[in-house]
Amino acid sequence: MNADNIKQNLKYIKTMIENGSLKENRVIIHVMIAETIQGLKNTAFLFEVKYTSEGYKMHYSSYEKRAKKYKSRLLVDMKTLERELNKQRVNQKACKKLIQKMLDTDLYTFYTQAVINQWQSKTKHYKTEAISI
Repeated sequence: MNADNIKQNLKYIKTMIENGSLKENRVIIHVMIAETIQGLKNTAFLFEVKYTSEGYKMHYSSYEKRAKKYKSRLLVDMKTLERELNKQRVNQKACKKLIQKMLDTDLYTFYTQAVINQWQSKTKHYKTEAISI
């Protein structure tokens, strides 16, 4: 499952909450959330990282740790959303807020990309490479 499918599922759940048809589509939403969580575990996010030479890639490990941190946060938020939707009385406001936060931050990839973009090489001779987390 790629990031676009995850965002599409989140938007669908949000529209079901806004339409008030949450109770009628409860089974479908639970299946979608379960599939999304499972797909998220297997999803790899790509980030473009700059480097100056082949031997100078020490900063990659900090970017990988940052990306794993936000991927874990996304998983926790998805499980929180699932738990909230499984309650007898669903807090719709909290669910919509949680979904909107995930969508606004592009599944928390903006935070990692912002850290990566801060790195500036001392020389302007750098190459870019994509890392997968």
